[in-house]
Amino acid sequence: MKCAVCFSKTRDDSQKIASLMAGEMKLYPHQSSECLDIGNQGSLGLVMTLMNKEKTIPFLYKDNDNVLAVSGAPIDMQGSIHKKFLSIVAGDYRQAAQLFREVDGAFACFFWDHPNRKFIITTDFLGFQPVYYILTNENFILASELKAMASSGLFDVEMDLAGWGAFISMGAHVGDKTSLKGVKRLEPASIYTFDPETFKLTQETYWKWPQLQSGTTWDNFDHQNMIEVLKTNIKKYAAYGPLGTVLLSGGYDSRFILALLKELNYDPQTLIVDHPDEHNNADGKLAIELAKRLRSSYEVKSSPQDFYSTDHYLDYLIKSEVATPNLYLFVANVSAFVNEQMSAVWEGVTLGYILTGTHYGTENFKEYFQHNLKPLDSQQWKAAKKVFSPKYIDQMFGSFKESLDHEVAKYPDDCAGVNGYAILNWSRNRTALNPCQVYANHTLCFLPGMCREFMNIVGGLPFEMKKDGRLYNKIFNQYFPQIADIPVCSGGQFFMSSQKAFHQWRLNAIKAQSRLLSHRFTQGLLRRINSASYEWHRSRLVDHVLDRLDLNHPDLNNEEIRKCQQWSKYSYERALLFYWQIWRWIMEGKIGGIKEELCRD
Repeated sequence: MKCAVCFSKTRDDSQKIASLMAGEMKLYPHQSSECLDIGNQGSLGLVMTLMNKEKTIPFLYKDNDNVLAVSGAPIDMQGSIHKKFLSIVAGDYRQAAQLFREVDGAFACFFWDHPNRKFIITTDFLGFQPVYYILTNENFILASELKAMASSGLFDVEMDLAGWGAFISMGAHVGDKTSLKGVKRLEPASIYTFDPETFKLTQETYWKWPQLQSGTTWDNFDHQNMIEVLKTNIKKYAAYGPLGTVLLSGGYDSRFILALLKELNYDPQTLIVDHPDEHNNADGKLAIELAKRLRSSYEVKSSPQDFYSTDHYLDYLIKSEVATPNLYLFVANVSAFVNEQMSAVWEGVTLGYILTGTHYGTENFKEYFQHNLKPLDSQQWKAAKKVFSPKYIDQMFGSFKESLDHEVAKYPDDCAGVNGYAILNWSRNRTALNPCQVYANHTLCFLPGMCREFMNIVGGLPFEMKKDGRLYNKIFNQYFPQIADIPVCSGGQFFMSSQKAFHQWRLNAIKAQSRLLSHRFTQGLLRRINSASYEWHRSRLVDHVLDRLDLNHPDLNNEEIRKCQQWSKYSYERALLFYWQIWRWIMEGKIGGIKEELCRD
């Protein structure tokens, strides 16, 4: 479910505004919307996103005039989430604030306590389920998506310079910043209480990132408890109904999920999306080997080479609201195959940033940002200077850096702090976007590991335990030896859990083959015999978008963008201009009217 809320001191059309916001989030025919008057000039707009599922899985609760709306897939690790929500909607805001602390999973809850005239908003402990808001002296609006905020008509659509600076420097937003000026994202692990009488919003935080567990090794780490907590976590998701589909790759996370499900005697479907643009589709081939070994039924899908010219890619941009750079990146492909016929999808986004260490891989922030932050003299910022108005560039970088420093100050400068920052920023604002915002338009998304009990166990583990897949390798060797000999393709690298000589020989052979196929001499030879490695076709969608540019728009460097047709077809300048224009059309509510024309041949 998606939610939109409007309270106003001065306007009497809050229901109309909430309806407009909800209508903007309704993207597909299987989705439906409604609007509820919740008193005190407040209205709650709802979009039901799951076809035929609301009848059996409650996401909307009512008790007299109290209302509870739920986004995401919440779980109660100690009991029934349905009973928990029945207790909340029957009680008052004080009881709700206490009971919400016991909820796990990726979720956002919106509770109106009618007798006491209080509105409660709760975010999950990692803040994966997005909620955006604006609070002024006269209006309080919040929504599950940015485009709904923009559609309210209560403010102008303008770029948030810090948000766009983060987009350029880091490929994702930082902290509570967004791409839309004035709009912030609610913080993780927070219970917000809004009083419509005083128009004050208060916040309580109910969880903090665990501290570094210095000296912990595999031998003194309670890994058996970790496994049992994950199994309980999975059982809580399975209680929603049909098991759904595991999004299976050749990496660590999805094979861990599938192995746990099979050990619990669950038999989900598996979906494998070929990854032919990297390592000769080693990722897809290894996923098939895994599915066969675990005796799981599977389906293989492939995107066309012109995927980035199709309406499927444009749909991805609309659903993700251009929150991250993704042109020619595989991250956008899977969404084309997630549909409303699936009862749920299992995704490993939570596990990947906590058990591997490969995505942050540093002991302190200085080293982390050397690898993950594009400085002002980088190619990305040189391109940005050509695209955006000169008056914006210094403000973009400066305001981004200020917001980054503010966020980093929340964490200790050690590997646990870097780990926490990476999950609560990069993962929250980039990788969690797919399950919690994109896929959620069609189905439920189950994220094993998305509970505080698990995160408290593993969040502070030393980096040396996880480096190069060491922790995962230990897990597979001890608990799932039947798949420990299947190579892992993760982050563009290959690993092997089994240390047996023959298995290591296979790993080295795969690495050697990958190096050989990627060598420019081999590539040249393959091109001569028309067997070159897989490449995505250049996006015609980019061309169609840039053909419609307003060359005089005040956001842009009007002199430089007149030369955009001279820029390399694969240049970052063209990509950045493309992202900006699509984002503007989405926020201005114009994308639906020109979508068909943009995807023409």
